[in-house]
Amino acid sequence: MIDLLTDGLSGLPDSYKRDRAWYGSCLAKAHAEAGDAAAAVAVSLPIVTDAVTLNRHARKELVDVAALLKRRKSSQVIVLYESLAIAGHVDR
Repeated sequence: MIDLLTDGLSGLPDSYKRDRAWYGSCLAKAHAEAGDAAAAVAVSLPIVTDAVTLNRHARKELVDVAALLKRRKSSQVIVLYESLAIAGHVDR
């Protein structure tokens, strides 16, 4: 799943911000579910603003990623929460 999402994301032009936010948020969630918090956050950070402003489904996926990382007590979650807050979504 991670490989397919990575390929899909890399195949999208930079101008497809809404779609890139969706693929990126799904990829971040796949990494989080696989236990790779660092990869989940690394994928999330570049798309947070577009997810929050352009794609409510992508925003929800990132919030779910943050919640999962928080439940797993990952220190990486702080960076994701801060990024979501800056982009305009504050929900902890």
